[in-house]
Amino acid sequence: METPTRGRWWRDASADDDGATTTVIQTGDAVDRGDRSIDCHDALERLKREANASGDEVVTLMGNHELMTLQGDLRFVGGRELMDLGVRALREGGTTGDEDGSGASPRAYAHAGRLAWMRAFARGSARGDEVRSKPVAVTRGEGRCATVFVHAGLTSRHLFGANSVDALNARARELFDVDVVSKSGEDDVTGGDGPLWTREISMGDEELVCKEVEETLARLNVKRMVVGHTPTKSGSIETRCEGMVHMIDVGMSSAYGGVPSVWMCTESEGPMAITNAGERVALE
Repeated sequence: METPTRGRWWRDASADDDGATTTVIQTGDAVDRGDRSIDCHDALERLKREANASGDEVVTLMGNHELMTLQGDLRFVGGRELMDLGVRALREGGTTGDEDGSGASPRAYAHAGRLAWMRAFARGSARGDEVRSKPVAVTRGEGRCATVFVHAGLTSRHLFGANSVDALNARARELFDVDVVSKSGEDDVTGGDGPLWTREISMGDEELVCKEVEETLARLNVKRMVVGHTPTKSGSIETRCEGMVHMIDVGMSSAYGGVPSVWMCTESEGPMAITNAGERVALE
C-alpha cells in the first residue's frame, strides 16, 4: 500500500512477482463513535476503487452502525464530529441567528451537524448510495480459505431458502433503497436477531450455536464464518465451535482502547491472526 502523499493508497497487484491478488474485507461499522467517521468511510471507498482497478478487491460490509445512519439514528455519532459538521455548515450558510436551533450556539451547531450528517448520507448522494449498496454478507476464498464474512452473524434463516448469500443481499438492497430505512425490529435483515445485530453467534450457548453454524456453513459450502460486532474479551481474535466461528472484533477503535489485529488466510498457511506486533497466530 502506498501512502496518500504519493497519490495512491493501494499498491498495484501487477507489481507482485507471483501475480497473486488480494481481497480485503472490512466487516462494517466504519462510522460512529470516532471523530472522523466520514473520513474513514471515504478512505475505505477510495481503497475499494483503487484496489478493484488494480486487479485486487476491497469489500466493505454493512454494519449495524451504517444501518443506524440510514435509519436516522445518530446516537453514536461522535459529538465532536457533529459539532465540526455543524460549525462548517452554519459558517458556509452565513447563519448567525438562533431561531429554530439554527444559530451559532453549541446546541445549534450540534443540530446543524445532525442535519449535515443526514445530508452526507442521503439517498442519491455519493456516500448515501455507497452505504446503501454495501452487501450484508459475502463468501470468499476456496479450499482452506472458503469463508463467509458478515458483520454480526448468520443463520440458515437469514439465507431465505437459498444456498448462497444472494437472496439475503437482494432483500437488503430492497430495504435500504429508501430515504429513511424502517426501524422495525421484525425484519430478518434489520431486526435484533438479524445478521447486523445478533450476538447469538458470538455469545450464545455454544452447543446450540455450533449446530446452527454447521448447518449454515454446509449450505454455503464454506469452512467458517468470520464475524465482528461483538468485541472479544481478550482483545485478540478468538474462535469458537472448533474453528467454525472466528470473532475478529478486537476493539481497535479508540472508543474501546484496543490495538489493531488482522484476520488473514492463505491456502498454504490457512487462517491466521496478524497481531499488532506482526506475529502470525494460526487459527486452524
